[in-house]
Amino acid sequence: MIDDSSNRLVWVAVGIALVFVIYKGFSIFAPTLTSQVTNSISGVVSGIGK
Repeated sequence: MIDDSSNRLVWVAVGIALVFVIYKGFSIFAPTLTSQVTNSISGVVSGIGK
């Protein structure tokens, strides 16, 4: 049987792994999203300026 302390350790490890994976995914996808948003905003602003 698995006692509570080792079970808790497994959940902590899973939580840390999830945070790491989410952070990695965000650091990969965030630059493309921000560049797309910046391009669309600059396009709207240049359209207003004309």
